[in-house]
Amino acid sequence: MYYRSIIGRSRGRYAAAGFATAGLSLVGVAAPATATLPAAPSDPPTAPSAATELSQRPVFEDGRYVVLLQQAPTASYDGGLRGYDATVPGDGKKFDADSRSARRYDALLDRRQERIIARADISASAVSARFTTVTNGFTADLRAKQAAALSRDSAVLAVTPDELGR
Repeated sequence: MYYRSIIGRSRGRYAAAGFATAGLSLVGVAAPATATLPAAPSDPPTAPSAATELSQRPVFEDGRYVVLLQQAPTASYDGGLRGYDATVPGDGKKFDADSRSARRYDALLDRRQERIIARADISASAVSARFTTVTNGFTADLRAKQAAALSRDSAVLAVTPDELGR
């Protein structure tokens, strides 16, 4: 399914956008690529250093994930790419998802998402939703190997288990 109308194209886009943003923040997607860390060994407790905790690689399991991408979503793109005008609204103006600039930039995000999905060898049927307006990313049923590969991709901001989609 493709849920572009849920965020940005429908009459209730601001309510849906707020819901999506609140929902995504509930699952902790603002953090870097995350998953469950391996359990600590049963040795006597010692205080690990912050560097040790941060250096551990996340352990992914098969499941549904929210994948957020680095590139700005359409509603907050402030320019910088040759051939793509800024889409963020000026002072006192509302975002226009149907403007020529927004549609062009949105199409660019679609193409880049397709490349990231292909690089991780994710089938189209595994992707349950894609987002470009308020946030740039997608949700998908992933194997552990795919989630780990996405977490190492420089175009990916976060890979987080989808707690709301269960």
